[in-house]
Amino acid sequence: MKVGPGDTNQNNQLVIRSTGIASTSHFNQTIYEVACVSCGHRYGANGCDLWLRRCPTCGGGEAGEPLVSPMTQPRHLAEIRHTDLVFPDQSNHQGSYFGGAAMAEMDKIAFLVAARHARRPFVTASCDKLDFVAPVHVGNLIELTGQVRMVGRTSLIVDVELAAEDLTTGARHVCTRGAFTMVAADRKTNPDRLPPSPDAAPHFAPSPPAYARTLQLVFPGDTNHLGQLFGGNAMSIMGKAAYIAASRHTRFDVGMAASDKIDFIAPTREGEMLDVIAEVIKVGRTSMTVSVLAEAENLMTGERRKVGTADYVMVALDDEGRPTPAGALG
Repeated sequence: MKVGPGDTNQNNQLVIRSTGIASTSHFNQTIYEVACVSCGHRYGANGCDLWLRRCPTCGGGEAGEPLVSPMTQPRHLAEIRHTDLVFPDQSNHQGSYFGGAAMAEMDKIAFLVAARHARRPFVTASCDKLDFVAPVHVGNLIELTGQVRMVGRTSLIVDVELAAEDLTTGARHVCTRGAFTMVAADRKTNPDRLPPSPDAAPHFAPSPPAYARTLQLVFPGDTNHLGQLFGGNAMSIMGKAAYIAASRHTRFDVGMAASDKIDFIAPTREGEMLDVIAEVIKVGRTSMTVSVLAEAENLMTGERRKVGTADYVMVALDDEGRPTPAGALG
């Protein structure tokens, strides 16, 4: 492939365009490997970043052709989707989820969407009017999703939706939506434009049953003296994800009967996103086996690595706390 004047941007950097390759996600997370023409160093770039960064080795701005075919991340990795439970300490005297707590969770999702879109640090500049159209009650599941809607030079707008789900009936309703304006925190030192917005429209469909995904930013208070997430904190998040997945499958109360095995493969570092995915993989008469995978992602580089795995045995319980049939795995 020859690179001509029409193939580069204002910084003489190759503009990569996907030709006939459809993304499986509403986020364009197609990964290309590119070789620098000057020094030959190979480096990666997200398909959403049409303005490729300069070569990290020599600083050159002229990129060659992709060395490998684009590889699209699966939807569950490319999108931002977070599930959690509402506990009594997060509610008011009427048993409804605090509006401030909901806004804090939505702001976190907006940050994650913005950071993953541009692989740069962001701060919240403003939030449009939020209308709370329905309450979230104690014990409900909340699911938050986000999507980049509009991109400027150094700022972008992220649409975030918060929905609630009754774990026993499966009834689901949207509680609120909001638009968050996020500004690149490094805009004074990094003159590059932000990547353009995705072509696809926002996709806020609910996640499948018997499934849960929980996202956790790792802050200094969550880590040990080495700046690594405490194993106990990781186990708590993984156990909660297993509970949510089992509850969404059986639609009964559930209890943890056993933790078969927990392996910590690599550390999760301060500032990274812990991505925990739980799925029911086997069902007995009253028990369910839930497989949990934990991965860490560096939000600035996109590097992902497996940090832990676990298998939990959860038991379906009736109103009197006795084991009850869990239902076939569909």
